This record gives sequence, C-alpha cells and structure tokens, in this order.
Amino acid sequence: MRRERPWEYDDLMICQATFYRLLDRLGIKVESLRWPTQRRMDAANGAVPPYTPMNALRLGEQVQIDFSAR
Repeated sequence: MRRERPWEYDDLMICQATFYRLLDRLGIKVESLRWPTQRRMDAANGAVPPYTPMNALRLGEQVQIDFSAR
C-alpha cells in the first residue's frame, strides 16, 4: 500500500493501541508476537481442548492418549 498509493497511506494508518485492540479481538495476543518463531508454532499447533467436557464415573472409563508427531 505504501509503495503503490503513498498519498493514501497516512490516512489509513491507525494508532498502535487501536491496532493492538483489533488483534486482541481476533484472539492474537501482542506479547506472543515477540516470541521466537518455534515457540509461536508450538503454541499454534498445540492440543485443542475438547468441545464438551467428559466425566468418567468409573476407573478406566475414559482414556486419553497424547500423540506427538515429531
């Protein structure tokens, strides 16, 4: 944008605080942007919690397996 339409670039710029609030609404934490790339990738590829909680009433009724494809 800056290269192709420099006369409009300044009008479209928002302040840094507004930009961070927009990122927060998307679920992107600003502090995570300062992490090393590998740490960001690990966080993004981490395990996702189940959508519904499961309660086991008896021993061995629920088994969880952690699988890591590395």
